[in-house]
Amino acid sequence: TTLLMAALLLACIAAEAALAHPSTFPDVPESHPAHDAIELLAARGIVGGTASGLFLPDDALTRGQAAKMLVNWRVPQAPGTPETIFPDVEGTFAPFVTSASAVGWMKGYPDGTFRPDLSLTREQMAAVVVRSLGLEAKARGLTEGEIDSVLHRFADEGSVTVSSRPSVALVVGYGLFTGNAGRLNPWDPMTRAQFSLVLARADELAERIAAGMAPAWRATAWKSSVPNVAKIASIPRMNPKSPTRLTMKAFLPASAADGLVNQNPMSR
Repeated sequence: TTLLMAALLLACIAAEAALAHPSTFPDVPESHPAHDAIELLAARGIVGGTASGLFLPDDALTRGQAAKMLVNWRVPQAPGTPETIFPDVEGTFAPFVTSASAVGWMKGYPDGTFRPDLSLTREQMAAVVVRSLGLEAKARGLTEGEIDSVLHRFADEGSVTVSSRPSVALVVGYGLFTGNAGRLNPWDPMTRAQFSLVLARADELAERIAAGMAPAWRATAWKSSVPNVAKIASIPRMNPKSPTRLTMKAFLPASAADGLVNQNPMSR
């Protein structure tokens, strides 16, 4: 009887712990705006936490981290070769930076460095997402009038680097970036949570494009519902090296403020 009571007590404690932290990461509670996006991406092996099990959602995303997440998302058979053409990249990020650079999603600086520990700005993120989705030609094809029609509603649109305006306008027009309190904050660092939100939306856009059902650009930004925790729990975890790609059908609505997009316009 004593053993039975002890077993029941331990079971109750475990259940309470599970209820207290139903999320993969204890620092991303269900109430967090990016919770569902992070859970979905984590289930597919696209994002991960620290050695201590935290996600650190409000930390600035580094260029090295961005490269790894992008490659895990779009090239799940990576990481591939560990060699890198950048002298300042080694270790964990080397194969991912090499892959992201090889396909043209991310570029280095004029001095030949990649600067993996530098924060990725919201403006830079716009360019990176456009490239990874294969939408560069569409961005370049936007007229100045079309770009202005999308960006004019943001009080700080004048802060967007001229060369980045097409990319920023494209992602805003598609609802991938929504800004924050009427501002784009293009030179602010992108946080890990914000990046997860953008990736979730971009993944759905990629699915729609592949299926020939891409939403009209600059029309009413499409919105999709977020699967609940029960549905998230049913998604098996994946090895990022696996060529198998799970389909992500629903994400946070594009209307959720994701705070958007650079630190050095010399590199994207």
